[in-house]
Amino acid sequence: MATEETQPKTAVGHFDRAAENYEKDTGGCTRELARSLLDLPQQSTSSTPHLTCHVLPGEHLAAFADDTFTHRITNLGIHFYADSLAGAREIHRTLRGPGGVAVVTSWTDLGYLEPVVKAAQLVVRRDERPYQLPLSPG
Repeated sequence: MATEETQPKTAVGHFDRAAENYEKDTGGCTRELARSLLDLPQQSTSSTPHLTCHVLPGEHLAAFADDTFTHRITNLGIHFYADSLAGAREIHRTLRGPGGVAVVTSWTDLGYLEPVVKAAQLVVRRDERPYQLPLSPG
């Protein structure tokens, strides 16, 4: 049975645990796919030296100077940052202004999927407290 001590402390921790369990449940077929998704941009940009790819936490973008980007898109991701507010600050810091465009999406509920997700959680993780949306940013 899961205890308060074993509960993930962050949204990222929750989904890291879910990914580990999903990996076990699917017989190890997902991690290799995820790894290739990280490698794909490097392969795609190898013939274009002016393009680079970085895998960084969204709340720590030290690889990029202030005013780097004309557009920033964070799709269904900021709520998974260890510190969502720091992530928002990094979006603002690295966005060229005035006139830069930031697109940040999230959700506050699962709509018609809510009962399905809750029921699945009760079956799959009956000993753990189900997560609630919106997820805590920290």
